[in-house]
Amino acid sequence: MGEHLAGRPDASLGGVVLSGVVDRLALHELLSLVARCRRSLGLGAPIVVVSEPPRAVERWEPAATELVSGRPLHEATWELLLERAGFVEVAPLHAGPGVADGRFALSATTPS
Repeated sequence: MGEHLAGRPDASLGGVVLSGVVDRLALHELLSLVARCRRSLGLGAPIVVVSEPPRAVERWEPAATELVSGRPLHEATWELLLERAGFVEVAPLHAGPGVADGRFALSATTPS
């Protein structure tokens, strides 16, 4: 997806959903991807992140798991990344009744 976004003109997309692959990227790759999304999205355009919560690693502090490549990030970390990338209105999305697969979703928008 990053290569596709790199070729897009700035502010040319009306929305982006990041799911699946974001759970396996290294932190530096995620930072780059989020920055490219921000540049590619038009004014007031949404971004949605759907991710699995990280599994606990025995004897590791929660923050340490964020630094291990190829592991999902905590919801609070995603919130911080989106805010630092310049997104606004960062908020969790709640699944409807009967949906309990363990994933979380966040939405945010570019400033208008």
